[in-house]
Amino acid sequence: MGDIGSLRGPVSLRVYVSGTAPLDRVAVIRDNRIIYATQSAQPETTFTFSDPDTTLREAYYYVRVEQQDGQLGWSSPIWISRRQ
Repeated sequence: MGDIGSLRGPVSLRVYVSGTAPLDRVAVIRDNRIIYATQSAQPETTFTFSDPDTTLREAYYYVRVEQQDGQLGWSSPIWISRRQ
């Protein structure tokens, strides 16, 4: 949970969510904007997301989870800077 890192190339995230009830929506957020969202009716889901925007020099990412029972959860942010 939460980290700081640098890389070359696109940001790729492996997301695993285990809720306490069936999920409704899982969103990947970059700099306070939803850039990807998926739905699931299961209490667990997993997916890989690659950010197609490779022009950003710095950004932070986190995952927000909404369950069908209205409960919310989110990860700590990961700050990424790109090396040239």
